Amino acid sequence: EAWLGASPDPAPDPETLVLRYLAAFGPASAADAQYWSGVPGLGEVFERLRPRLRIVRDEDDRELFDVPRAPLPDADVRAPVRFLPEYDNVTIGHKDRTRIVPEGVPRFTEVGWGSVLVDGSVAARWRLFETDPGPTLRIEPFRPLTRDERAETRDEAGRLATFLAPETDGRVELKAATADPARLRDLRV
Repeated sequence: EAWLGASPDPAPDPETLVLRYLAAFGPASAADAQYWSGVPGLGEVFERLRPRLRIVRDEDDRELFDVPRAPLPDADVRAPVRFLPEYDNVTIGHKDRTRIVPEGVPRFTEVGWGSVLVDGSVAARWRLFETDPGPTLRIEPFRPLTRDERAETRDEAGRLATFLAPETDGRVELKAATADPARLRDLRV
């Protein structure tokens, strides 16, 4: 009540919750929505909404739901590089995170690191560090990036660095991934 400035709805509408979840995170499964919200029994709500939802199948032939007019690009369309902040809902909004966080990507727990999506999947982590002569945006890949991925990552990182700390002049440090992501070696670009 202190946060909302009003009493919570005594009879919340789970259909509205599901539709809003799908608008933000779809396509997704009922298990994803239930995991994200903590509300049990959403499978029944998804079944009631089925006639109003778009249904697609993922690579593993799992049924996923989405709002009817949500954009759904072709599978061969590359997603642009995106830098997500720490604890962003894109990475924690699904029970099955393998659609966003591929197998083999370490689950880092250091506070202050965000995620870098390359073609829609977590491929690196990022953080702004105070360095001399000024702040530097550091990117630590979890896998080797192709030349095009490195260039696109560096470009997007420069824009983010300038936004977060204009005095950086877009200063970016991109490290090279090794087989052991815990032992990344420096590679300045």
